[in-house]
Amino acid sequence: MAKRKLFRWILALCWLALTVFLSQQSGSQSAAVSGWFTKAATRLFGLFGINASYAALHYIMRKLAHFCVHFILAILIYRAFIITNEYQKNAILLTLFTCMVVAFFDEGIQSVAPGRAMMVGDLILNLFGVTSGTIAGILTVKQK
Repeated sequence: MAKRKLFRWILALCWLALTVFLSQQSGSQSAAVSGWFTKAATRLFGLFGINASYAALHYIMRKLAHFCVHFILAILIYRAFIITNEYQKNAILLTLFTCMVVAFFDEGIQSVAPGRAMMVGDLILNLFGVTSGTIAGILTVKQK
């Protein structure tokens, strides 16, 4: 049990570190990362005969990244809190609070990163990811 708890916390903290790393990237670095995913998605769609605008798909990928990063963070944080005895009772509130602080912090970091900006729409996507991820975390624990 102790190893599993430690593993969950390490996984959650590593994802948190990745979140901060992605936030502090410059605009060109961030565009390169999302561009790689966009190219891969464009190729995948092409296999099915779907022609998608690269610009539109790149925009969608960048917005989807905000949701997904915070969705995964919330699942990992919830699963770490729920396995830790002293936090089990308040795991939902602790997860929402912790991850929402990270979501705000994420946008704050972007406001000072070169070529990046704090955007209310992105913050909303972050918070939606946090809420959805917390719910997903709850559902994964309840199913066991």
